[in-house]
Amino acid sequence: MSKENPGYREVEHTADWELEVWAADLPGLLEQFDTRQALHVTFGSVLTTPALKDRLMAGLIRNEEVYYGVLERHFIRHLRPLRGVQ
Repeated sequence: MSKENPGYREVEHTADWELEVWAADLPGLLEQFDTRQALHVTFGSVLTTPALKDRLMAGLIRNEEVYYGVLERHFIRHLRPLRGVQ
């Protein structure tokens, strides 16, 4: 993705801010540092806002096996360096 069209943009909303996200490879978007940081800093507010939490949980339930696969790869990526494995 180019810097002019990184796969996200801020959109006007009644919340503090909201992102509209798109990507030819949406899972790949989650491999980008900036995307992950945005999710990290907003995750707490998602879980404490009932409507957002409900949408998140429904998506995880619909895609439970995909979620488990992504989570496993994420943990492996972080744990490998601790074992000295690249």
